[in-house]
Amino acid sequence: MARNEHDERSFVRLGWMWLIVVAWFASAAPSLAQDGEDETKPPSKFLEISGKYGTAESRQFKAAWRGSSQLDTAKFKEFLQQRYLPALTQEAARAGLPGFRDELNDDFLQKEPGNPESLEFGNQVVFEFMYGVARGARQARLRDGSIVYVFWLGRRLVTLDHQDVTSEVQALWHPPKDFHPAVRYNAMLIVGNLDSKVAKFGRTSDRQMIVREPPDPYAAALIPLLDVAIGKPYQPTIEKFLPTESQPAPDPVRIAALLGLRRHVSVDRERNEPEKELILQEMLDLAQKKPDGNFPEAATWYRRLALEVVGGLQYGGSSGEAVARLAAIVADPEIPVAVRCAAAEAIGRIPRQSSATSAKPLDVAANMVRLAAEVCAEELAQSDYPAQPMATRQLMMSIEQILIGLRGEYVPPPEPDDDDRREADADPEPTGGLVLWVAGNEKDELLDLQQRVELAIKIAMQIEQTSGSDRSLRLLETFIQKVQSEMPRE
Repeated sequence: MARNEHDERSFVRLGWMWLIVVAWFASAAPSLAQDGEDETKPPSKFLEISGKYGTAESRQFKAAWRGSSQLDTAKFKEFLQQRYLPALTQEAARAGLPGFRDELNDDFLQKEPGNPESLEFGNQVVFEFMYGVARGARQARLRDGSIVYVFWLGRRLVTLDHQDVTSEVQALWHPPKDFHPAVRYNAMLIVGNLDSKVAKFGRTSDRQMIVREPPDPYAAALIPLLDVAIGKPYQPTIEKFLPTESQPAPDPVRIAALLGLRRHVSVDRERNEPEKELILQEMLDLAQKKPDGNFPEAATWYRRLALEVVGGLQYGGSSGEAVARLAAIVADPEIPVAVRCAAAEAIGRIPRQSSATSAKPLDVAANMVRLAAEVCAEELAQSDYPAQPMATRQLMMSIEQILIGLRGEYVPPPEPDDDDRREADADPEPTGGLVLWVAGNEKDELLDLQQRVELAIKIAMQIEQTSGSDRSLRLLETFIQKVQSEMPRE
């Protein structure tokens, strides 16, 4: 699949995430209330961390970052934590939170520093701050009896005006007010986008921008991202506060963590086997978990993203169970088709040589064809021409996921250097897919099943081109009926 098609599919999927964020915000109610807090009264205002930096100060540190002058790490840390990063939480910044992330990258994190150690230092400072904001605020009772708002900054509890009160805290609880949902979501996105080595870009012979050297994601963020994604409560280093931190992060924060985890495994596949095994098992468990929260859409989104992480790993597991577990998801009619399509795609991204499997490739392929028919039937049932046209783009994207499961994804070779174009005309090879798991007559049978799914995409394209002509809709109905009659579910 072409890169722009992948980006478009990701963009369509992000619509679900924003619905979840909005739903969470609309239902945002006080959490745990203690010591006289009114749990029924909604907060009048979300929390902000005090801080404001000047343009001259910012220019000074940006110049030092690039190596024009000596970077004073102590002052730089104070600048980031007490003046620059708190801007994320300010009400005035909420309309442009993606812009804040871009600014942070442009100013520091995605700019090659004059001293490589500066990037590691900056990552640690930003990680501690953003991870603390993403986990949310707490209320604390101090030794003198006063109650203040705090948040975790690494191993310390810090007030919203930057006072370290860790040694003064006698009790800690979840407050009736917290940081804005969009603030926490964006904070976790920043955690997932930290890099220990920034990407290097170049241009092709026709002046197209490409990545010459991929980034190296910030390794220290990987396990925290995984813990938040699977709903594991925060584990503070101060044992007496463990009972307080018993709640998992809210849905949008967990989704942001999954997005970060997906980026980590997709960019950095050279990780050790125990680490890959841990991520694989947690993501498969999450993908197979049934909804148990207030927002079933969030559960569907979790499961889809978890399966994209599995596909990004390109690893079938030490025992080879990944393909079998994914095949079970594809075959389960009780699971939403969006999740099942993601499972089919994940199968197509696991290389044949990575594992053996107990799943029978032809049986899995047949279930993928049935899934394609179900996707078409579901979309057809939801459409009503001309008042409610079919969402053909989404339909084609879903079927494309199934095709990846069958035939893998054809990835073109990297753009050659100008002085070496010997590989420029090399035919792309599939990176995975069930087609690599069979040979001989079985391969012929699988290719026949693949052609059925390819037919579904052609019909969807025709529906789009003809604005839902009667003939194209009849073709889709015929495809659904043939699959249902010739390949009944056992």
